[in-house]
Amino acid sequence: MVTGGFGHTRVVEFSDLIELQDQLEKLLSEMRPHLERRRRSVDQIDGDTLPSRLSDLRGRSNYSIGSLSSLAGLPAARIEDLEGCNEKVSQPMVSEIRLLADAFGVPTCYLLGETPPISDPVALASIEHLKSFALERDLKFSVYTALRDDYLGSRKAIGFAAKARDSVILSEEDWRQRYERFLDRGRDQALKLFE
Repeated sequence: MVTGGFGHTRVVEFSDLIELQDQLEKLLSEMRPHLERRRRSVDQIDGDTLPSRLSDLRGRSNYSIGSLSSLAGLPAARIEDLEGCNEKVSQPMVSEIRLLADAFGVPTCYLLGETPPISDPVALASIEHLKSFALERDLKFSVYTALRDDYLGSRKAIGFAAKARDSVILSEEDWRQRYERFLDRGRDQALKLFE
């Protein structure tokens, strides 16, 4: 029996070793294009994205591997493999990524590293202060993301404050004030729902 990495099983029937060799060569040549495509796609993977994001999210969420295992419905040993190994060695299944993303309340694309990098040095320094504030206050990831996205969106807005905005790095105190305004907006919206 010849098996490949793409879910197909081939049965080889033969009467002698020469026939076996011929059939194996034929089957392997059929499998080769797929295996080469798979290899190229694996080579394009950073390899550290999922493990580092899992570790970061688990740390910010204060989840032990055991508690994440319970939340995601995955064995603790598998979570340790995914968090501690290079993706090229321990490739995650789509279902595992979905379960982990649901457990953390993040989109699956975040776990796969599909967020654009911040190249603006002022924004980057401000986001680092937000990370510190988020860790200190133990913010939920959804709140952290909302604050981050709101800030990055405001960096692109054109207006009167654009000149000052381009040079001011937000401190942790600035993030505390933004967080309080964020909570007030949420309370206002909740009250409107009940009016």
